[in-house]
Amino acid sequence: MRSSPGLEHHWADRDGTLVLRIPATSPEGYDVELEASADGLQLQTGGMHTRMDDDRDPASFVRDALGLVRDLLSPGMRLRELRAAGRPYKWILEGRLSGQWHTEQTMALLIWNYFGVRSERIYQNAHLPERDE
Repeated sequence: MRSSPGLEHHWADRDGTLVLRIPATSPEGYDVELEASADGLQLQTGGMHTRMDDDRDPASFVRDALGLVRDLLSPGMRLRELRAAGRPYKWILEGRLSGQWHTEQTMALLIWNYFGVRSERIYQNAHLPERDE
């Protein structure tokens, strides 16, 4: 974060879990949180969360995890939120490759209003410029 000193971020210690939180800068964006504990890493973006586990060496794993956080702060990634009856039920994290959006991760609720009117919202951050492919 040293190369972007204007990037707002917060560190917290929640009962032995170290949390890096980068808040959204607009209503079209989403918060990014990376939690590090003895059990591993967990990434949260908007309403979506995912556990990050890897058997590689820790240095490569942490480098890739922080690279993902960096990409989440650019327009090269977006979060699609599907809604039913105005309530979110599914989140799709997408990355742009050669001008096309590709699904990176998906998370959904088990129970949601299947008969509710469907809508979709797209969130995208612009804290940092998109990286070259």
